[in-house]
Amino acid sequence: MTLPTKGVLALAGGVAFHIILGCLYMYGGISIYLASYYRQFDSSVTTRFLITFLPLRGLMVIFCIPYGGHLTRQYGPRFTTLIGGGVVIVCLFALIFVTNKYLFLLFYSSTFGISTLNFMAPIICSWKHFPSNRGTVSGIVIAGFALGPLIFNFVNKIVVNPLGLPPTISEKHGDITDHFYGPEVANNVPTMYVILLIIWGAMIVFTYFTLRDPQTIGEALYQSMDTFSKDENIHDSIVMSRTLS
Repeated sequence: MTLPTKGVLALAGGVAFHIILGCLYMYGGISIYLASYYRQFDSSVTTRFLITFLPLRGLMVIFCIPYGGHLTRQYGPRFTTLIGGGVVIVCLFALIFVTNKYLFLLFYSSTFGISTLNFMAPIICSWKHFPSNRGTVSGIVIAGFALGPLIFNFVNKIVVNPLGLPPTISEKHGDITDHFYGPEVANNVPTMYVILLIIWGAMIVFTYFTLRDPQTIGEALYQSMDTFSKDENIHDSIVMSRTLS
């Protein structure tokens, strides 16, 4: 069986975007880097405070995934890719400059929350390319979710802490002792955002150009010509009936 090229490309684009969405779970690997960076501007910042982005992101997902599916069916997968991908790019760009902990929560939550407007688009598009294998293509696309943290936790460590240095600062809060890195590691966090912006930006562009419904321009033209031909035949039949009468 020969696989349709456009279907395979759409599948690849869908996996690419789901890799980005799955990077939500890379937080476990970078939480100490983030806390170490933002506590330089606010000493009250801890990893326990920053993880409150999760419920905020959850609230966004509740509305964005269902509405994104509606937008995909209404306007096509490229439209929602443009919105979801645009949110990721704008939020990551903002995070490069943000030092306020509340703004961090807003932009970080939105990166993985509002962007889920494009969660269903790759799946719906893949169903159209492979209507007899919906379960298989759904699994392939969603597998990108697991690949995200697996890949980018390594990338983040190479960028932020390439020497594998241990935390150098310890602070006791009640029965819990928090550990943080000094500025030699923490100040690499904005660079991490820049690297992610470049890589994810390229992946979003790839998704935008590969995620298209199976109908081609030629097929659409053929259908329009076929419809026009039928209309002409109806018109001719009406004229002929009137002439005979």
